[in-house]
Amino acid sequence: MNSKRVFMKILLHIAIILTSILLIEVFLCNYKHYIPLHQNISYDNTTYVISGVTYDSEKNLYRAISSQPTIRLNNIDEKVDTIFVDFKAESQDIYETSISIDYKDESRSNFSNTNKNIKVIPTYENSKYMKLDLNGKVSELRLTINISSGEYFSISKVELNKAIPLNLSIARFLVMFIITISLYSFIMMFHYRKELKNKPILNKVFKISFTVLAIGVVLWVYGYMYNGFSMYVLSNSGSQISKELVDSFMAGKLHLLEEPSESLLALSNPYDSTARSGVSYLWDHLFFEGKYYSYYGIAPVFLLFLPVKLITGLYLEDAYGVLLFSIISIIFISLAYFKFIKKKYPNTPLYLQLFGFIILASSCGVFSNIVRPYFYEVSTSCAFMAFSISLYHLISSNLLFKEKKINIVHSAFFTFWLSIAVLARATYVLYAIAGVIIIALALIERRKELTKGFVSILLVATMSNFVIFGGVQALYNYLRFHNPLEFGIRYSLTINDFTHTNFHISFAWTSVYNYFFAVPKIDDVNYFVHANALTFGQSGYYFFETYDANGLFSRIPLLYMIFVLPFIKVDLNKREKLWFTIKYIFPCIIIPFILAALTWESGFAIRYYSDIAPVMILFIVFVFFGLYEKLEAKNNIFGVKTMATIFNITALFAVIGCVSLTTYYVPFVTKWYGVFDYSYIYKYYRIARELQFWY
Repeated sequence: MNSKRVFMKILLHIAIILTSILLIEVFLCNYKHYIPLHQNISYDNTTYVISGVTYDSEKNLYRAISSQPTIRLNNIDEKVDTIFVDFKAESQDIYETSISIDYKDESRSNFSNTNKNIKVIPTYENSKYMKLDLNGKVSELRLTINISSGEYFSISKVELNKAIPLNLSIARFLVMFIITISLYSFIMMFHYRKELKNKPILNKVFKISFTVLAIGVVLWVYGYMYNGFSMYVLSNSGSQISKELVDSFMAGKLHLLEEPSESLLALSNPYDSTARSGVSYLWDHLFFEGKYYSYYGIAPVFLLFLPVKLITGLYLEDAYGVLLFSIISIIFISLAYFKFIKKKYPNTPLYLQLFGFIILASSCGVFSNIVRPYFYEVSTSCAFMAFSISLYHLISSNLLFKEKKINIVHSAFFTFWLSIAVLARATYVLYAIAGVIIIALALIERRKELTKGFVSILLVATMSNFVIFGGVQALYNYLRFHNPLEFGIRYSLTINDFTHTNFHISFAWTSVYNYFFAVPKIDDVNYFVHANALTFGQSGYYFFETYDANGLFSRIPLLYMIFVLPFIKVDLNKREKLWFTIKYIFPCIIIPFILAALTWESGFAIRYYSDIAPVMILFIVFVFFGLYEKLEAKNNIFGVKTMATIFNITALFAVIGCVSLTTYYVPFVTKWYGVFDYSYIYKYYRIARELQFWY
């Protein structure tokens, strides 16, 4: 291979790609700028008819007295190609105002809706324009402004047949370029896969670069979408985890320091949300025997928030804890991923490894946590961080690889961090059980080669972590609730009365469906891909947080392979198949389904994806790599190309699914948790509209 010639060829290709995208941006994405226009007609407040408002002369603004003020443009008698509405809301927290358009033209004598809305976004002048597709001359137009009653706004002008300005969007250009250049890069990697295999340094550069890129995206989502960097890192206030638990442990107490109100103490059933109406209480806290407690795990408190308080005297903002945990998670999940490939599938080409990493990073749950780094996400992100570290040590320990020597140090750290994960989130106890099984299987498989002394040291190094940390959790539970197995969740002061909640199989199915199989809605108006949660008529199901159910199997269709695995011919005897099921299928497939079903009581929240998604993705990706290696060994070029294409499409699905999950949260976050700089939210809506250039 002539390196210089290949390099020049690639540069030429990139230049062609850049030129093509630039032409698409200038002409296709701005096609509305070039349409021929009929006679321009302008209206102001002296010529249009407005109703459903009062006029405030002091503010020089209209005030809506209904939720849908209307403007009528009469006696037009002209073909209408475009409309411009110079609308401005007074309130800065109105991120997007929808104005619907009804018309009368030569084909319609009565008002009909155009099915198009002008969605005005503050700071984005182009959002005030709309291309109309009407028939013949228009006699009347009626504009309905969807705004809350009592809001102030101005409309200085309405113009028909005004030229839509040229709008060259950097965001749109970058999206097209990144997608195209990524596809091109992977095609080149496939084409030169054999040459790349002989360049280990280049392979390492790519892997490090993709890990750094993933960290960069985490920082961008945190800073741009949640706008976290505008907050103070340290403050005098905090949440259950960052402050209340810290204060109680510093005071030597197991209960929280806040004293319940007399009205709450007087209730016969304080867990009944309807009975607490008008009663002062702490939302989503545990209430037991006259004291407040927290059901959140203690691991993030002792790992981060308590040390920060002891060192600085201030409380660390929850969001920065989630950010730190998420970055560490990305680092260790990537280390675990690439190390497993090196040990188990060393012949996997680089482009496939990077595809797999994109799938894993997009859907493992990091972005489900970071998009809204509230105190709820502190526990899930901390548990995922500990689990990612334990996974790296599991792979490094060689407990999964019979042909390699067991490393006791890594084995000890494997169970140590898995125990920490359980202390962060109790649900990880199922993975701890799987960890015990993996260690037991490793000892059984190698019983002939291991000495009794080595086995004893290994068991002490690994099992002592489970015993010590499990004992701490059991003691913590017993001292609070008089039961070592009681974590206290049923004593929550929240929407549901968990002390009287009964299990229903339909609730469990609702959870399983929405976490795994929910097919998202796709349209050309509302953010392209968005939520599609189903309740199956179960009115008693707890809640859907934003209804953002975008099933894991819909985002990663390759996961459907797990249902055909039993029918795929593999070179394993019955004993080996049993071992494979216990060692891989149980922890990677069965446990995630159990965890999803267990959320029937607390409901659907996208942050729980970090509990269930990583192991499923790792499992199916590595099964895919195994099948790929067999096709490559047989020199089955058609099979290799087919699998590469499938993996490419799956990676694209994963990225789109990740974007839909995170972007759907923006309106939710701004509504319920506030924002610190409105310009960030305006940018979000602006980019959404720029991507919908045809609308």
